[in-house]
Amino acid sequence: MSKITKKMVVVILIGILFISMSLPVTKTFAYNIEWSNQYRFYSPNDRTPSATKWTKSYVYMNTSRITPRFHFNSWVMANGKQTGQSRRVDGPGVTKYVNYAVEDHGRGVGTYIKSKRFANGAASGTWQPDK
Repeated sequence: MSKITKKMVVVILIGILFISMSLPVTKTFAYNIEWSNQYRFYSPNDRTPSATKWTKSYVYMNTSRITPRFHFNSWVMANGKQTGQSRRVDGPGVTKYVNYAVEDHGRGVGTYIKSKRFANGAASGTWQPDK
């Protein structure tokens, strides 16, 4: 092999190494998922759409609309199991959830926020699996 060919191979290998090192970083970028839940006395359970969780960070849920004088309890789920304590949401604002989804199930686990209330009402907003 000539010196130029060897240098090109080294440059290409270094480029591949840098690209492969940057991939996990792009997966941890925080993003918002929209949710809209309906609660009924006869059908009290609802949940957010699922999203992939990559880091050991809090889960954040921003409630932008909620029925007046209404509240519900919610918690983070991963692989069908609760991964943290339940939180009460009783108005617009941000709710921060301590969770162990990545610790218990590994990086790249599917998560969602499950909620429950035996009453008629609705709420909506956005949530972030990683921040």
